[in-house]
Amino acid sequence: MNDHSKHGFQLRQAPNHRLPLGIFALILASSMFLTISGCTGLTGAGTIPAKSGSTTASSGTLAASATTLNFGNVAAGSSSPQTLTLSNTGTATVTISQATVTGTGFSVLGGMPSISIAAGLTHDFQVQFAPTGAGSISGAITIVSDATDATLAIPLSGTGMTTLAISSEPVSESVVVGQTATFSVVATGTGALTYQWKKGGTAMSGATAASYTTPATTTSDNGTLFTVVVTDNTGTLVSNAAMLTVNTAPSKLNLSATSLAFSSVNIGSYKILPVVFTNVGNSSVTISRVTISGAGYTAGGIQSGQIVTSGHTATLNVTFSPAGTGLIQGNVTVTSNAANSSSSITLSGTGVQAASHSVTLTWTASASVVSGYDVFRSPVSGGPYTMLNSTLDAARSYADTAVQAAQTYYYVVTSVDSSGVESAYSSEVSATVP
Repeated sequence: MNDHSKHGFQLRQAPNHRLPLGIFALILASSMFLTISGCTGLTGAGTIPAKSGSTTASSGTLAASATTLNFGNVAAGSSSPQTLTLSNTGTATVTISQATVTGTGFSVLGGMPSISIAAGLTHDFQVQFAPTGAGSISGAITIVSDATDATLAIPLSGTGMTTLAISSEPVSESVVVGQTATFSVVATGTGALTYQWKKGGTAMSGATAASYTTPATTTSDNGTLFTVVVTDNTGTLVSNAAMLTVNTAPSKLNLSATSLAFSSVNIGSYKILPVVFTNVGNSSVTISRVTISGAGYTAGGIQSGQIVTSGHTATLNVTFSPAGTGLIQGNVTVTSNAANSSSSITLSGTGVQAASHSVTLTWTASASVVSGYDVFRSPVSGGPYTMLNSTLDAARSYADTAVQAAQTYYYVVTSVDSSGVESAYSSEVSATVP
């Protein structure tokens, strides 16, 4: 089967017109050089031969229901189809040989097979626009036939739209009387975004940016809800409400310790010490920043933006993991809107080289002839055991250097003969590392 029959083409011979065998063979041979072109649905680079006795390709005339197809705004990831009707307004059948669609996102639904449209009849097919991103996109559908207007080109256009979405909602704020509060939103959409902040449901004049900062607060602002309306080319979205809490007087954060001494810590190991912050006032306290200095010191448990309500606590965990030996000093500072707005904790610790430990095992030789021994260890008496040596130990001793201080280990040994047969476990022995 050649490329034309595969795509619905048939080589036609005019009725009542006989061709010599040699000429027919020539036409058939030449048709085998037609190749598949990069079209949507119907493909083919050849044209239908003129009908015998005609001076033109056909007396059929092909007309489209639209001179252009504009799909308007279509959300990225979705699709929009439109119907295109082809009409044969001539006096003879029109055969379409090729339909090519260009432009990213444009296509013919179901392809466009080889079709013939009789005089006075029509044929409908669906053109689809499915954008993958935002922006204006143009293309065309070009139809080739044996009509008097052999090539019919129809421009295509559409605009891909990004879905409007709020990726970061406004967050509730807690301040002291006289302070300001800032609310912000992060949104994505198509085209330029506009914003309108509302206080208690009422739009505020001039509050048209992605963030809004209140004037100096008063007690009457306590409990007020703030929202923002975000608008793009496709529509609008309303954010979640954020509450403003206005406290009458600043609270104080009490610390469980103002200094931390880590003593000696082995290099490659670490030690964690906590500091508890307690809100002893009648209003919430917002942590704004945690800073730490000193090689090997890190802090966690309290972070920027964290709110400590009245009577509650927050724990700062400071970790000391020295990379070198000697005394190492540092400092950690917690900044907040509390009355004592900056709380400082001094840090000190000494890095030391870890002492090496080992356990040496010896045993009496097996009464049988053996090729070597395997050594096993367990952290609990009775196993399960883990083999320590990667190859048979021909000697009757073994040094286990992968042990830690203040730990107890349990050992057994097996013997293996030249055939690879291994004995049962020996009696268990234990060793406690000082």
